[in-house]
Amino acid sequence: MVDIVVTANGYKAEEAVELVTVRSKTLLRESMGSSNVYSQTQDDRVVVTARFLVGTDEDTAVLRIHEKIRANITGLPKGIPSP
Repeated sequence: MVDIVVTANGYKAEEAVELVTVRSKTLLRESMGSSNVYSQTQDDRVVVTARFLVGTDEDTAVLRIHEKIRANITGLPKGIPSP
């Protein structure tokens, strides 16, 4: 499992879901080719968890996620630091 933490200072949970959570979950699903992605959104913070199949190479999986996030960082609202 990999947790991606996004600091969304100043965003209420409802806003963060629309602007951060949905986009992040979509990116992770695309990079994993799976729907084993979960999230928890609260005021000022989003945590997205990606669960991999047993036997998946950890380094490859983390690298794939990291590259996908970096390639799509402009999709996050301005002022939100890199996950």
